[in-house]
Amino acid sequence: MKINTIQVLIASTLALGTVALTQDVKAADQTTSIYRLYNKNTGEHFYTKSRTEQLNAIVAGWDDEGTGWVAPLSSNSPVYRVYNPNANGGDHYYTKSKYEAQSLVNRGWKWDYNGQPVFYSGGNSSVYVAYNPNAQSGSHNYTMNSFEQNSLLNNGWKYGATAWNAVTKFNWTLNQYKSLVVGDSNGNGGTNYNSVLSSHDIPTDITSFSTDGYATKTVIYDNTKWDYSDGNYKSVVLTFIKQANGSYLLGYKNYINL
Repeated sequence: MKINTIQVLIASTLALGTVALTQDVKAADQTTSIYRLYNKNTGEHFYTKSRTEQLNAIVAGWDDEGTGWVAPLSSNSPVYRVYNPNANGGDHYYTKSKYEAQSLVNRGWKWDYNGQPVFYSGGNSSVYVAYNPNAQSGSHNYTMNSFEQNSLLNNGWKYGATAWNAVTKFNWTLNQYKSLVVGDSNGNGGTNYNSVLSSHDIPTDITSFSTDGYATKTVIYDNTKWDYSDGNYKSVVLTFIKQANGSYLLGYKNYINL
């Protein structure tokens, strides 16, 4: 996670002395798109958070299938990718188990990403895996689409299960937005931050601000990490104010195109 810290010190000399205000702003991008590509010659799907890998694959003839899902930028549940150079056309396999990945490497598979996580699991939505025992390349398919998953299982694919988790798609409605209660200037009476997370998952972005005992957290939910072919940008911006008990209550809200 990239965190940028900006500290601004404003000092003014008054008759009673010097008053100093320190502003600490931390901006963090919380999520990343996982791109999905398809090789029509081998039947394999390829998944990556890297725009460079995505574009290189497109140049090499892979079909771009857009965003497969959105993942947290980091979590305690990494996903690893290994490559089988001996399979017809090559084959990639994804797993949360580093032990399983290393076992495949010991049998002749190769590490991708130098053994580092290619992306992370996290969120409230399932990414399903299905296995084709008759395929050498593209034997595993990963999707959030339950219709796609069930179609594969109905056509002989095996092992219908959740491989890992993803961040829920932008799912705000205008009524949900209107139901949020904005508290007073200190947030008193406002909707709790945790209740928003439980309904709408990890925000796209979070910015925290604190100064002299006053702290806020501004979150943005938008659809920029997902395909929005109609060009209709949607977002919800919420600012929560920290309370004495450590909770955050809503003090401001705004939206676009709900």
